[in-house]
Amino acid sequence: MISDQTTTPPDETPSIYEDWRPVGVEKDTVWVHSIWKYARPEAHSIDEIKHLNQMLLQAQTTFLPLLQQQLVELLESLHPANLSKLPNSKSHDALKILSQLGHTIDHINSFVHSISPITVNPLRPPETNDHNYGNLKTYRASKLIYEIKEIMRNDIAILFGYVIYFIRDCSDNPQISSLPEVELICDHEYLVREAKTITNTYIHDLIKLSKQSDFAIIQDHCRTYVKGLDKTLTDLIRAISKTKTRSKRHRRLTESGPNHLTGSAQDNSLISQRFISLANTALPMIKLLRTLFNKLSNTPIRKAPFTIGTQLSSTEITALDEELGNMHGSSILAFNFSYHINFHEDPVTMDKVRSLENSQDDLNQHFDSSIILLLFHLMPLPEDEVDLPKPCNPGTAWFFRLREQFCLASRNFSQALHDLKIATQL
Repeated sequence: MISDQTTTPPDETPSIYEDWRPVGVEKDTVWVHSIWKYARPEAHSIDEIKHLNQMLLQAQTTFLPLLQQQLVELLESLHPANLSKLPNSKSHDALKILSQLGHTIDHINSFVHSISPITVNPLRPPETNDHNYGNLKTYRASKLIYEIKEIMRNDIAILFGYVIYFIRDCSDNPQISSLPEVELICDHEYLVREAKTITNTYIHDLIKLSKQSDFAIIQDHCRTYVKGLDKTLTDLIRAISKTKTRSKRHRRLTESGPNHLTGSAQDNSLISQRFISLANTALPMIKLLRTLFNKLSNTPIRKAPFTIGTQLSSTEITALDEELGNMHGSSILAFNFSYHINFHEDPVTMDKVRSLENSQDDLNQHFDSSIILLLFHLMPLPEDEVDLPKPCNPGTAWFFRLREQFCLASRNFSQALHDLKIATQL
């Protein structure tokens, strides 16, 4: 059932603050209802895409940097000493900056609504056929629109709300405000810091995102995955060491007793050994995954020997990016068992072992899928662009060798998991 709420007339540009999901309307209904104003049966022409990319360039080089500058200038002009002596030249400066800021936001708003049909056209979804859209491919334009709306609604709008209260507090009318000047100055410094956070972090990151290549975006994600695997590796090594220490202490205590190891203690000791073996077999798999993500990433000391073509569609890029993310996510599930299996405090159960088996199956599946997609889409950089020492083989042979090593490590992990399963059943 379509909502009976009226859409914005075609001759009016909707506000960037407009919520595309009115309260009380079903999610799917809102989706159809809210995007219908962007419907167009024909695909974007080459000239239209070229024009939209020129608008993107203008937003990157002019309007977003202006937004950064004007936000800070506005907040700096609103010093309590200036606001308490209205009217004055400083207050006129603030009004002038505010007017300029409004024009800048209007330009950004116009840009957002110009590229919206790329992402939400219900008559012609372009994500499978946007090979030539440049930096405005569907998945990129969607992210760009989302980030701009988040900055406008959740950062700048909230900041302006604070500014309104601050201006009121600066009034010299005791019926409106009675805050001391010292407190007002502290509030002003806080607002300036908030403005600089928005400009130096959020808007800066937005500009960076809009300029990145498709592969650079994937590389950012790979660097994040490396950090996650580093933490998993550190935690696992610590868990192995902790388990060994507890096992030795437990063995000394039982051996000093009159009956030495009881049946239960022997079972516990066996499970402990199997757990340590399982954790040790996980270490090579984590290191191989980390090697893969590092190979795909640029670092301060070297450049990845691969790239992807500029003509991939959003569907193809998203499939590769999501599969790499799924591989990382399944590795976290498979190798964080050290948190859940503690044979002294939380006994190993068959359900936990089966859960680990399922996690390993998922990891193997996502690893194979990721390798296939990488082999299909990656291309080696020319030798003069690769910053790696010779000899270096950036071709498919490297991936095949990595896969062989990973499969061997996975088989060792499976055997250790099987041994733990047998020990659990005893």
